[in-house]
Amino acid sequence: MSYFVIGSNYELADTSFSSKVAFFHEKMTQLHHELLAHGLADCALIISTCNRSEVFVYKREVDNLTDWTTQISNSVLKIHNLRYQDLNKFYLKADLEAIEHLFKVACGLDSLVLGEPQITGQIKDAMNFTEKFYQTGNLKIPSEFYKLLDETFACAKEVRTKTTIGKYAVSIAYMACKIARNELNSHHGNKIVLVGASQTNLLLARHLIRNGLTNIVVVNRSLENAKNFIKELGYGTYVSFEHLIQALQGSSLVFSSTSADDYILTYQLIEQIQKLNSYNTCLFFDLAIPNDIDPSITQIPGVRLYNRDNLQFMVEENKQKRVHAVDHSLPIIKKYINLYQEHNRIIQGNDIIVEYRNAANQHRINLLNEAKQAILKGEDIESVLENFSVALTNKVLHTPTLILSSFIKNGQTCELNTIQDFIDRRDRESFSEVLEDTLSKDIFKNTCCKNDPNCKQLEYGAPIKSSSFIDIFTQNRGNESVSGCPIAHSDNYNQQDPLPKSESKCPFHQNDNYDLSKMHGIIVPFDFDFSENQELNMLVQVCDEQSVDEKIGLVKFIPKK
Repeated sequence: MSYFVIGSNYELADTSFSSKVAFFHEKMTQLHHELLAHGLADCALIISTCNRSEVFVYKREVDNLTDWTTQISNSVLKIHNLRYQDLNKFYLKADLEAIEHLFKVACGLDSLVLGEPQITGQIKDAMNFTEKFYQTGNLKIPSEFYKLLDETFACAKEVRTKTTIGKYAVSIAYMACKIARNELNSHHGNKIVLVGASQTNLLLARHLIRNGLTNIVVVNRSLENAKNFIKELGYGTYVSFEHLIQALQGSSLVFSSTSADDYILTYQLIEQIQKLNSYNTCLFFDLAIPNDIDPSITQIPGVRLYNRDNLQFMVEENKQKRVHAVDHSLPIIKKYINLYQEHNRIIQGNDIIVEYRNAANQHRINLLNEAKQAILKGEDIESVLENFSVALTNKVLHTPTLILSSFIKNGQTCELNTIQDFIDRRDRESFSEVLEDTLSKDIFKNTCCKNDPNCKQLEYGAPIKSSSFIDIFTQNRGNESVSGCPIAHSDNYNQQDPLPKSESKCPFHQNDNYDLSKMHGIIVPFDFDFSENQELNMLVQVCDEQSVDEKIGLVKFIPKK
């Protein structure tokens, strides 16, 4: 499985170049066709925003990674009519770096505005385009690519939930909106005046509306521009500049962003308005360059003024807070990348297992047919079966033997130890064989403990010598069920009674608040998933670390019928 991303963003390219490499519908369709026609992609994702244009490509089988990435890069250059020299304005990332890049982009860690949430939706839009393109051509998107995006979106959600990456305002417009929302006693019904039909005020108004502040009046010199402003916004009313005083009466919030050369909201004007408003609290936000509002209005009772300078200072502080949140985001990203890689390893491993088993089964069929033919010819059946079993063993074990020989030759100790451990475990055909020698001593048979004759939980009990409890609790092949009860403390037991002398009842009937550091075992149901239980894993670890010459326990097993 190979991954590659080629892209350009705000860090590498100016506005002119970014416009040139933007992907519109026609270019996106063209590139998808190009990649498929040359066998360069099993799936591709084309992300195009105002701050980035990138192509994420996935292919299951790649013979030469360098040739593959070069061909994709050339296709992208060709689509945009660029020269090879322009490649220095792109970033190129392959395989794990490409996957990590996609996760960071989705989490907002690679955005111009750190932590901005829109990018996740833009990636989803890109995937929707890919799906429609593939559906049109009756093409199937690989399941592992869907899995990659599932993990990507899950990661982005967790990063935003568990870190502060998106919790601090990092634009002046949003900061102004947040201050207004926090300082007003009630969101609804407050009159908001926007002086100027600028893009800054439009962005601000959208933030206000999302926060339930919809009683908006726009004041502008051009009524036509004010009308278009309200039409695009979908909320509010508009008036001409001549009606500024009437618009300001009863207002709680005033935002000003115009291109005027001098103050629009003067001291005298605001003093007049505040007098009409009974000097109620009113927040003024000056978002213009140069300033629209006379800074001396702060001397008027009830007036609070914020300008770009102090808003920008707050924004910079918040940006630093988001930067600190990046450190908390990276472990989450690593976790989800590991989950995706683990999923892929399982899928690939399953394919290998299926292929190997199919090959072994084919050997079995071939050898079985030969054996049947030999029997039909009158050959001795016992001899035929002997030859069949030997031939089958040789066929099935040929490849594993070659692999083992390779491990030995190359000194691959870890792999050899894993296989040796597997062989050791498989040698025990059932749980009863593990304890055959100890059960034959007939110790504690048909009773659980002497101090509790009514205990019917266990049918057999025995000392357990030199066997790890992982073996005891998991090697139960050949048995219908296996269970045990909490057993002797390491510092207080004797071979004739596995229970601590201070206890009068079987631990099975008491509460579960045992001191794990002093125990050798615990009750385990037949279907218990040992690996998923941290408490039992800790218990086994403690047991393995202690120097106990003889471990005594009570065990119940019911052989399969």
